[in-house]
Amino acid sequence: HNEPGGFLEVTTRRAGDKVQVRVQNGGSVIDPEEAEHLTEPFRRLGRTGGGFGLGLSIVRSVAQAHGGQASVRAREAGGLDVLVELPALASSPDVGFSQSSPALTRS
Repeated sequence: HNEPGGFLEVTTRRAGDKVQVRVQNGGSVIDPEEAEHLTEPFRRLGRTGGGFGLGLSIVRSVAQAHGGQASVRAREAGGLDVLVELPALASSPDVGFSQSSPALTRS
């Protein structure tokens, strides 16, 4: 649900006893209440375009299966902020990664 010329940013980091993966993108402004429900199966923002509304529910299920959680919030400027938190392994290095680039708007 990004828009032409929008952005996609992926960051990872360790936060205490958790590791985090955050994915943010641009796009149209989304009702914050509606965004919170996007991790429920078959929930979509609209009926145009492809997809079945399963992507974020799968992300949430995988995170939960590994003892973590996934949350989705609407960005004030438009688009989404998706945060996945998982338990860190004791031997996990304390590393971070950030990548930001223009988003792909076609597949």
